[in-house]
Amino acid sequence: MFELETKFKRLVKEILSEVKDIAKLFKRSGVSEKIFLSFVFYALLEGRSSVMRISREFGINYENALKVLGKLEGKWRKYLELLKEQIKGPVTILIDDTFSHKPYARLRNSVSNFGNYAAWCNEHKRFEAGVSFLTVILVDSEGGTSPVCALPYASRRLLDMGIGKEFNTKIDMVYEVVNYLKFRFNVKRIVFDSRSEKLVTDNVISELKSNRRILELVSASPNVDVEGCRHVKDLPEGEYIIKISRGSSVIEVKLVAVKNTGSINYVYSTNLKLSASEILREWKSRWNIEKFHRDLKSLGLEDTSFKRRDRLEGFAFLHALIARIVRNAMRKLGISSIEELHEFFEHCLHIYGGLLNIIKGEVRFT
Repeated sequence: MFELETKFKRLVKEILSEVKDIAKLFKRSGVSEKIFLSFVFYALLEGRSSVMRISREFGINYENALKVLGKLEGKWRKYLELLKEQIKGPVTILIDDTFSHKPYARLRNSVSNFGNYAAWCNEHKRFEAGVSFLTVILVDSEGGTSPVCALPYASRRLLDMGIGKEFNTKIDMVYEVVNYLKFRFNVKRIVFDSRSEKLVTDNVISELKSNRRILELVSASPNVDVEGCRHVKDLPEGEYIIKISRGSSVIEVKLVAVKNTGSINYVYSTNLKLSASEILREWKSRWNIEKFHRDLKSLGLEDTSFKRRDRLEGFAFLHALIARIVRNAMRKLGISSIEELHEFFEHCLHIYGGLLNIIKGEVRFT
């Protein structure tokens, strides 16, 4: 029993230290350390982190909490200073997007004034209200992952309707984030799901759509019949060097056609020197960003809506930070899910109820 209490106290102390290190980065911007601690510990204790609930639980002024979230807009750039100190060596950038459901959003002509719009939900197979987020994480040479940001973006349809003008499109946002990361880190490779002509440069790994036209088949795996193959979908399993269009130019890529759950995936690399196994290994690393998406939603990303984009971005960025802290805590405890972490905290607090007051004391009087 004493060992459990010691483990719990040590974990709380380490989390406090980690949060305070992050909070120091934003102190000059007027971002309260108290807000950080409140969001982190409420997520650990309750599993969700809505602004209203946290304000009530920790005695924080609701309007002040909203203002702090607004001040976190764009602070992912500042956060990179801390990651730069912690990550040594080359990194891989993983890029994807996720849809945050907003079931109570008021839609008008498929969109709302606050960035919520109706989009196809792959999970529920129907159109639903919500916000799309661009997500970016870094993977270091040892396989460690560090979330960078979760940025809300607008669809082209939204902008064409004259709504959500304060948002950027996904492609413009990706281009900005990638260039910023390239300037500060030794970027070994970029792995992304959705294609963008601006992103297709050296050391990119992505997937081609099956209907993509092959301009020229330079080489193919031995004993593979490629006669009459005009599109990517015509290629059987194997390795290929092909030429495809990129805007007005033509590029040469290494393509690996591999069967996955009944269908064939067409994964390519702009680095022709990579082996097929290296390309597929890097491609499979995208699972890390899928786990990041699940973490964001488990921690309450979908629980709160905002009328202002800056607060929405701040709320999402804060959840990205919390997701990293939570993952670190899970690794130290040797557990694999956020649900297990919540059960651990709930069990410890049931036994050592006084420790909850210690946590609240840290939040209140820091």
